[in-house]
Amino acid sequence: MPTSSTLNEQLATLGVHLPAWPEEPEGGGATGDWIQRGQVYAEGLRLWRAQLRSAAVIDSTGRERLISAVQNLAPQSAWDERVIRFLLSDLRGNSDYRHVQAAAKFAAADGCTAAQRLGAAIDLARGGFAVCAVDAIKRLVEWREVSEQDCLEVCALLVANLQPALSVGVPNSSNEHVHWWRTNLALHLQAIRVLATGVGTACNEQNRAALAEQLETLLTLASETSHGSGVDEREAIGVLKTREQWKQSRANEKPVLRTIHHLACTGGTVISKCLAAMPRVALISEVNPLNRFGSEFEPTNPLLQLERSYRKLSTQDIIEDFIRQVAYVNRICRQDDVDLVIRDHSHTDFCIGPTPAAVCPIADCLSSDYELLSVVTVRHPLDSYLSLMTQGWEKQFLPGNLNEYSRRYQAFLDRYASLPMLRYEDFCAQPEAFMKNLCNALEIGYSEGFLGRFGDVTLSGDSGRKGIFTIERRPRRVVPEEVESEIASSIMYSELLERLGYC
Repeated sequence: MPTSSTLNEQLATLGVHLPAWPEEPEGGGATGDWIQRGQVYAEGLRLWRAQLRSAAVIDSTGRERLISAVQNLAPQSAWDERVIRFLLSDLRGNSDYRHVQAAAKFAAADGCTAAQRLGAAIDLARGGFAVCAVDAIKRLVEWREVSEQDCLEVCALLVANLQPALSVGVPNSSNEHVHWWRTNLALHLQAIRVLATGVGTACNEQNRAALAEQLETLLTLASETSHGSGVDEREAIGVLKTREQWKQSRANEKPVLRTIHHLACTGGTVISKCLAAMPRVALISEVNPLNRFGSEFEPTNPLLQLERSYRKLSTQDIIEDFIRQVAYVNRICRQDDVDLVIRDHSHTDFCIGPTPAAVCPIADCLSSDYELLSVVTVRHPLDSYLSLMTQGWEKQFLPGNLNEYSRRYQAFLDRYASLPMLRYEDFCAQPEAFMKNLCNALEIGYSEGFLGRFGDVTLSGDSGRKGIFTIERRPRRVVPEEVESEIASSIMYSELLERLGYC
C-alpha cells in the first residue's frame, strides 16, 4: 500500500495519521513468515478504515476532501488499486450492492502476494463478507506456492474470523427461527469439515483438491444463507471471472466501448435502465454531439454556448471535442474498472431534419479508437409511431406521416444492419432472458437482481414511462383514422413490418 511522505502529509491535514504498511520481501510469493505478514496486513486495513471513517465524520467538507485525497493516491500496483477502491467504497458509504462489488474485486485481485490475499480474506471475513473471504482463501489453497501445512493454518484463520459473519441476522419472526438455526448449524458444521480436511491435508492424508472442494461447499452454503448479502457476493465473484475471461479472449488491443442504438419511443429507456443496473456498468444516456436542439440553458457545454453566441462551428470541430470528451469519460471508467456503455440518440440522426444524417457520430467517429460492441433494439413501428405522435415528435420530419417514419426507420436499420437486433416485445415478455442476451452481446456481467434495481436508475429519456418499477407490455394506443388509412396504403410500412418480423 502506498504510504509515501507526500500521501501522509496530504492526509494528515485532514486529521488522518495512517500506520506504516508492511513491506513485502522481493519475490513476494509465499515465502518466509507470510502468514504473520498477512495478519499484519489485515490489522493495517482495519486501522486504515477506522482512521478514515473517523476523519469522515468531522464535517461534509472534510469528508469530501478526504475522499478526493484517497481517490488521487498514486497506486504502485494493481493490488494497491484494489485496496484503494475498497477503502473508497467503505468511505463513501456506497450502497450494499456497490460495496459488495468492491469487496468481490478486492478478494479476487490479481498481482498480489499470498500475504496480501490472506490479509484481504481476514479483513473481508471480519467485515461480514463471508463469501468473498472464503473465495480468497480457496484461491490461496489452490496456489501451489502455499504448502499443505500452511493451508491448514489459513483455513483456521478463516474460520476464526468468519464466526461473526456466520452468526448475524437473527430473525424476529419465530417462524423463521428454525430455518435460521438450520442454516447456521450447516455453516458451522461445514466450517468444521474444512478444518478436518485441512488437518488431513497437512498430514498428507488428503490432497489439497479435497480441501478446495470443502471450501467450495462452504462458499455455496454461505451464499445461500438468508442473512447478509451472500447471494450478491457469489454473483459478484462470478461476474468478475466472466469479465476477466472476456478480456483475455480479445485479440484487439483497442479499448472496448459498448454502444446501444434505438429510435425514440421504442422502449430504449427502460432497457437502458436495466443495463445500467448491471454490475460494474456506467451508462451515459442519449448521446449525440450533433444534436443542437436542446435547452437554451447549457451551462456545462461551453462549445455549444460559443456556437450560439459567436458563430456556427464545423462538424469537425464538434466531433473533435466529442472524441476528447469520450476519451476522458472512458479513462475515468477504466480507472474505476467499470464497463462504459453509450446510449446513442439515434432519433437525432434519423428523425430530425429534412433527411437522415450522413454521419452517425457514435458509430462513425469512435470506431478508429475503440473496439465497438454494439446492439440495436427495436419495437413494433406502429406502437413507436403512435407514441411519437403523443409527444408531437412526428413534426420533426417532413412529411410527418407513417410512411415517412417507416422510410427513416428503414434507413436506421440499414445503417446498423451488421449489429445484433433485439425486440422490445421480447424484453417485456421475458426480461431476464432478454437482458442475458443483451449482456452477452455487449460482454457485460449479468445480474439476476437487476429487476430490483432498475427502477432506481435515473436516465434521460423518460418521456413515456416515469417512475417505473415493473416491466410489462402496455396496450396499444388508440389508432387515429388517418393513421389507419396510412397503414392500408403505405408500402414502406408493410416492408418495415416484414423486415422486423412483425407480420
